[in-house]
Amino acid sequence: MRILLIHPHIFAGGAEKAVVHLAQNLNELGHESVVCTLSAKLEELPPKAEEVPYILPETPMEPSALRRIKDAFQSVLKEVEGLRRLLKVHAESFDVLSPCNFPAYWATYTFKGRKPIVWLSSEPFGPYNASMDIYERSMIFRLAFKAAAFLDRRIVRRSMTEIVSCSAWNSRLVRQRYGLEANVVPTGVDFEFFSQSLRNPKGVLGLEDSFVLLHVGALVKRKNQLLSIRALSRLKKDIPNVKLILVGEGPWEEALKLEVLRLGLGDNVIFAGKVREEGLRLLYHACDLVLFPVQEQTHGLVPFEALSAGKLPLVSVESGAAELAGRFFYLIKPTVDSIINGVLRVYRRPEEFKRLVDEGRDYVRRELDWRNYAVKIAQIYTKYSGGN
Repeated sequence: MRILLIHPHIFAGGAEKAVVHLAQNLNELGHESVVCTLSAKLEELPPKAEEVPYILPETPMEPSALRRIKDAFQSVLKEVEGLRRLLKVHAESFDVLSPCNFPAYWATYTFKGRKPIVWLSSEPFGPYNASMDIYERSMIFRLAFKAAAFLDRRIVRRSMTEIVSCSAWNSRLVRQRYGLEANVVPTGVDFEFFSQSLRNPKGVLGLEDSFVLLHVGALVKRKNQLLSIRALSRLKKDIPNVKLILVGEGPWEEALKLEVLRLGLGDNVIFAGKVREEGLRLLYHACDLVLFPVQEQTHGLVPFEALSAGKLPLVSVESGAAELAGRFFYLIKPTVDSIINGVLRVYRRPEEFKRLVDEGRDYVRRELDWRNYAVKIAQIYTKYSGGN
């Protein structure tokens, strides 16, 4: 069976990890899986990303910086057209087309009825991350979004053969938006990689005498790094040696740095920027707690990677990850007070949570294996590929 996975850009992100792990495992299972994308920064991804074949434009198209309404519209049009051109040349030789993040599934519309189209949905169409900032400040953008949402509904209802959702949370959003049911298959975690023990990780980072909080995610509003910074300001009274490491890049970086400066936290906050997988693994092992105070996130790999490394994550109840495996996390509301209360409780009584972490690690190892994920997705593809 030949599968073409279609994703706008491949870089260090949860959805992007899912794409490359799926492709690599499908190929190991004996299928032929290729990733069609507009750009690929493989150095930011797991080493297995190098094993995956890619279809790219002759001149890769980098993601656009979304600062204005015009940027958002132009970005969508360029990405749809760029992917459509690649599909026009390559799609006919594949048995199944499998678009992932927006606007990949828009680019497959011209193949409706000609090819099975299985959408791997991590989120339905909406203003997220950088586009959410534009949405909140611009009436014009909100009106344009409403029109685009109408078009999006028509495209999905008319062209998708099946929808596969990363979580029950996202499945409900799909039902609300499109009136369609989605097959829920939670994505996997590279347990073997993140669970590898490391010698003196705090020492490697020069943090031997620190109580380390780690917050991983793009620097955008809904990831709530601002809450972690404000919680840190108050936590210093009870934990003088506390440090907060922020991993990621994004449009909120300047605002976050200004807040750190305003609160006098320059010695307590580390902006790590983008890190490779080996660096991320080191940070998981070096930290004492992982913070995941997100708002309305459909899933999230970070809490499961943290458990794999043997670290307890404080996870927002407003996440698909909490809904899937909340019994293995310390659940919090996305508020400063909730973060503070959770951190102090774990700091003062860490022995209470050892069993929780051990059970969580066992769950991730047993239930969230990438190979099992690929097997389940392949079974769905096979329904529409003539059993090839």
